[in-house]
Amino acid sequence: MFAQGIPDAVRLAEPTMGIGARAIGMGSAFMPVADDYSAIFWNPAGLGQLKFYEVSGGLAYNNYDNSASFFGNTQAGSASSYPLTQLGVVMPARVGTMGFTFALGFNTTANYTTTTQFSGYNPNSSLVNYETTDPTGFLTVLPFNTGVAGYNSSGVATTPIKGDLQQVGNLQESGMMHTFSAGFGAELSPNLFAGATLNFYSGTYNYNRTYTETDVNGLNKNAAVDTTNWTSMNMYQYYEQDQYSQDIGGFGAIIGFLYAIPNTASIGVTITTPTVFSVTESDNYAAQASFWDNTVSPFAYQQGGSSFDVTTPFIFSLGAAVHPIPQLTISADADFIDYTQLQFSNAPSYLTDLNQTIQDSLHAVVNLRGGAELKLPFGMGIRAGVAYLPSPYTNDPSNYNQLLLTGGLSFIVAKQGAIDVAFVSGNFHTFQSNYDSTSQTASSINTTQVLVNFSYRFF
Repeated sequence: MFAQGIPDAVRLAEPTMGIGARAIGMGSAFMPVADDYSAIFWNPAGLGQLKFYEVSGGLAYNNYDNSASFFGNTQAGSASSYPLTQLGVVMPARVGTMGFTFALGFNTTANYTTTTQFSGYNPNSSLVNYETTDPTGFLTVLPFNTGVAGYNSSGVATTPIKGDLQQVGNLQESGMMHTFSAGFGAELSPNLFAGATLNFYSGTYNYNRTYTETDVNGLNKNAAVDTTNWTSMNMYQYYEQDQYSQDIGGFGAIIGFLYAIPNTASIGVTITTPTVFSVTESDNYAAQASFWDNTVSPFAYQQGGSSFDVTTPFIFSLGAAVHPIPQLTISADADFIDYTQLQFSNAPSYLTDLNQTIQDSLHAVVNLRGGAELKLPFGMGIRAGVAYLPSPYTNDPSNYNQLLLTGGLSFIVAKQGAIDVAFVSGNFHTFQSNYDSTSQTASSINTTQVLVNFSYRFF
């Protein structure tokens, strides 16, 4: 009935492929390696391995292709974005007899750019009827004020428009999560490192949908206009535009440990603390109806807004890396996330009531990642990896889980500089409700990401 729901909480809690072209080229299985600036994200203990200054920056190209099926019709849509992925610095220092390494950075840790376009004949339901029967009354003003719904003689809100309409929609989502990070790592004893990162989050999420449902078969063309009991209506088309935006801020931390024997093996452990995100949302709806007698209603408007907090679960991560030969690194790691611990707070009752629903709708998952890096002569390197990210929703089939394949290259420039390139390709399925389960799109998603990083090290 309102814009917010469980997907708003899941969106803030789901992990992404992370930062760093080198790390992502290895399938994001970088937590037990963590030996460059991106350790601030993967495992801050790894910063303690770095005895040099480093500056790093990166850009990305993200593409999202959606093939959406709706009542037998399939329609394709595509959306792209070009974010600045990271900008950071690593600074070694000493405090007494102990060496520390500090890092500061700006990172883009999530990208919300998607698209869904659909068109199909729905014999079962209509948005007009859904909004007319909205028990909160929040959306009812739209069909009422456009003249396609009203109260019958019994005082019940009703409309004759209940289905047999061509439904067409175009949904565009956008926004990003930016993270300002401060981290440090230190060598506690030979080969044993510990560290922590403080993350300050600032982001936006935007939703923009245009939607029409049209009497393409002329079933209402000669209908009488009954505004007493609302049993018939000559509506031709109902048009609606929905827009809402969220401003997001939050704070969280990562605590990490790493035991690394140079050129042999390493094992890492991290704990990502719950993050409390504060969300302020603004909602805007506009609707208009047109009729078979060529009349058009004035636009009807409804505005709303709210604020709420989302607390994400702990993330527990464990990983290991081995070096069969000095030039080869093979790594793997796993995350445990219990999504049932997601929680709304400081929110309207219709959101806090969802906390119980979260227990039934979501479950715990284990994300798996693996990758390898081979250093070649002349300062080159190649990388490959895979990431498996299960859906957090309890009843989702297996093809709703994300499988992402990665690859990458590196080039040493002027001895102390490096250019890293990574490529990510993934496919998964999902569905989207246009208003309820009687109007859903089934989507096949293909994602592509290309990242380029430049880093420079000096002593």
